[in-house]
Amino acid sequence: MAKREYSKNPDRWLDYAKQDLEYAEDTIQRDHPIFRYTCYFSQQSAEKAIKAALVMLQIDFDEVYNLDALAAMLPAGWGLRDHPIDLHSLIEWADEDGSPAERFDDPSEENAVENVTLARKVMVVMLNDIQQHGHPVH
Repeated sequence: MAKREYSKNPDRWLDYAKQDLEYAEDTIQRDHPIFRYTCYFSQQSAEKAIKAALVMLQIDFDEVYNLDALAAMLPAGWGLRDHPIDLHSLIEWADEDGSPAERFDDPSEENAVENVTLARKVMVVMLNDIQQHGHPVH
């Protein structure tokens, strides 16, 4: 199956990454937050931010969803490659398939805050790198 043109647009990936991060941040502020949503959308934001750079660089990442593997695909000179961020928490809470049987405990508020903080950090690093490597960021 051929990729759609919009999937080759780094701006679209960045827009989705920003929206996912905004949603993750919003979920913490709700009266009755569901922290697994916060953790899931935090991971999705980080994944899409990294994929935006890979799209810009024309690096194929088909079927790769693990953040460490995606970050390793970035060339030298990129922040996540040269100064890795510990992405374990983001990966841990997003590995589940949504089934309650996959996880014994739900993420806590502390887990959710940590995940949003990590996702925001990834976003800042990726936006800076993308801009420094010649792609305007809006």
